[in-house]
Amino acid sequence: LAGADLFSKLLKSQPVLAAQGRHHLLFEQHPFKDLELPLDAQARLTSRKLYVYQACQRFTERGADAVLVPCFASQSVLEELQAELQTPILDLFDAVARQVASRVAPGARLGVLASDYVRACGSFERHFAGQYPLVYPSASSQARLMEIVYGAQGIKRGYLDGRVLEQLQQICGELQAQGAQLMLPGMTELSLLANDLQRRGVGLLDANQVYADFAISAALGLVPLTTANMIG
Repeated sequence: LAGADLFSKLLKSQPVLAAQGRHHLLFEQHPFKDLELPLDAQARLTSRKLYVYQACQRFTERGADAVLVPCFASQSVLEELQAELQTPILDLFDAVARQVASRVAPGARLGVLASDYVRACGSFERHFAGQYPLVYPSASSQARLMEIVYGAQGIKRGYLDGRVLEQLQQICGELQAQGAQLMLPGMTELSLLANDLQRRGVGLLDANQVYADFAISAALGLVPLTTANMIG
């Protein structure tokens, strides 16, 4: 669902709509046995890395200039993946970091809603902790967050309103109470609820929209499109 959401936002972007004969967009999603496994702190990414690598290779063979991987967990091993590929993978964390810098000043607190795995591997600390204090949900709220995304009635199962939305708003409220001025998703599935939360006054960044805008900027030459600049 998150991948389809990103692709939809690419198709709806103004530069693509204005010059539909210019941009060639490819979307692929294949069976992946670990797709619905919760990314807990002990998750192993071996099969996921192989899946992403093979997909990137297929895009390279089809002449792609760049690849988007809408997954924070996969992005945490971007450097390892990129070392084996000729086609650059656009850095999702770089895209988010640029958006954060345009919206809040250094020193502002950021709330982080990430999977157990992404939280444990310190991806957000590597990209933000030098300039922005980070706050995370409590242990009980983190468990609820994992259920919101991976549970039997969670976002990955297509549940995008009702209890899921209410609980996510509550967790964001806890982060706001800790002084968070902007909420960052560490799971791209949360982008599916970003608009609803924003209408409720919750400043959750839409990572898929940010990533789509970043990709279009790269295609237009507004940000560097080299493997050296894709690894942040």
